[in-house]
Amino acid sequence: MTSIKRVATVAGVAAAATSLSIAAWAMTGDSHSTTKNVSASRPQSSVANAADTSATAPGEQAFAATSAKRAPGVLKAGQILKAGQYVRSPNKKYLLAQQTDGNLVLYRGKKALWSSVTGQHSGAFTAMQKDGNLVVYKGKKALWYSNTARNPGAFLAVQNDGNLVIYSKAKKALWTRNISIESLQPGYSLKTGQAVKSRNGRYTLLQQNDGNLVLYQGKKALWNTTTARHPGSYTLMQADGNLVVYSKANKPLWYSNTAGHPGAFLAVQNDGNLVIYGKNNKALWSRHLYNGILGSGQSLRAGEGVRSPNGAYSLFQQTDGNLVLYKGKEALWSTNTHGSGVYSVMQTDGNWVVYSAAGKPLWYSNTANNAGASLAVQDDGNMVIYATDHHVVWAFKK
Repeated sequence: MTSIKRVATVAGVAAAATSLSIAAWAMTGDSHSTTKNVSASRPQSSVANAADTSATAPGEQAFAATSAKRAPGVLKAGQILKAGQYVRSPNKKYLLAQQTDGNLVLYRGKKALWSSVTGQHSGAFTAMQKDGNLVVYKGKKALWYSNTARNPGAFLAVQNDGNLVIYSKAKKALWTRNISIESLQPGYSLKTGQAVKSRNGRYTLLQQNDGNLVLYQGKKALWNTTTARHPGSYTLMQADGNLVVYSKANKPLWYSNTAGHPGAFLAVQNDGNLVIYGKNNKALWSRHLYNGILGSGQSLRAGEGVRSPNGAYSLFQQTDGNLVLYKGKEALWSTNTHGSGVYSVMQTDGNWVVYSAAGKPLWYSNTANNAGASLAVQDDGNMVIYATDHHVVWAFKK
């Protein structure tokens, strides 16, 4: 039997943005989270490292060269920030600085609150483009962007409450430092209260204060990572392509199992789907199709499935109630269950169960008393339930 690749943990997380309370996540004030250093292998510097690049406190001494006259607290359409330039809030408490190392950083005094995570790119500059997109460039290469194009005349505000907001000409908020638009790029994280919104604004992926990562349509929860009861958890789109929810103690609680695809990113789409795309724009994972593993506590509803990492085998919870393993179009195994609304759960006790819509068990693997066990759909076509110590407790192919 082939083994299952486990999550690759990281030593820390880039402080790409700060946390907020759930009540204030949309448009907010200052936060009090601390920045963390990242591992030496990460290609971009963290906020904490960026803050150390200047020996003097950020302010007029550290960033003496300002660009052409601009309104207090505002970077207007067509204006740029070159290395050493800054925008300061009208009350002078907050400073958005384009550092000489290439990082765009928001400070309150000496404390870094947010950054574009674009350090180690000396000579980079930031442009508030006329199309409404805020972009950090190194030469002609875009290093970071707000994804707010198609809003001509939009401008960036450094507010008195410590928020960064891009407003349209009609003064509608398009982006804030706590809400990304459409995607979570490699190396970026979501901390408590932070979110990614679909471009049409209908769907929001929110890192809740209870530790759960939840996709909402309005107030309706559509999907979650079942990581509640872990306050302080955060989500990281790792540089290796794996999306991971970590506990406050940096223990992985949930992961997409998409490591080995450097440069992959997460998209919150206008159709309500969550998709991890590779650099070639090939879908690696979606909220309807898991990659290789159905983790402890996760379920499959009608139309959802688990696909082997090599794409050759797929386990589908069909709309007719049957749970079927396929190789291409060939059915290899099924639970022989039927009915509308049938779903399957990899229970936290280790038992894999198919339930009717009324909650009646229709089929089960009889593997209870293996708390934390997970189901793997392997590249060799086998389905295996592994205990947390990696020993096999059930398999389709004996």
